[in-house]
Amino acid sequence: MSRLWYAYTDSGSYSNPNNYTRTFAMPACRNGARLCAVFATEGPLVGCPGNQMPGIHPLVISANIQTYIAGGLVQLVATPQPIPPDDAYVFLNRNSWSFNNELFK
Repeated sequence: MSRLWYAYTDSGSYSNPNNYTRTFAMPACRNGARLCAVFATEGPLVGCPGNQMPGIHPLVISANIQTYIAGGLVQLVATPQPIPPDDAYVFLNRNSWSFNNELFK
């Protein structure tokens, strides 16, 4: 399965795939104090057996992606910080934000 960009809907747990929506373009956000988007494994299109189209939500928000989210929120930069031309899997944005431990439960 391939990876696609999914925008965080700005509500609910960071670890719940249903709180992300597939995007068709690379996010314009990059660094900041709020989660913007993740590059995650595509989920299936629900209710369409045999269909090869990816669904609106990622398959899972993996432990690695969750670690990248936590690191990005602490460092305020996209994570991980790969060697170019590779890119980060978690992008953040600059809007105001307050930390809430409940988001990882």
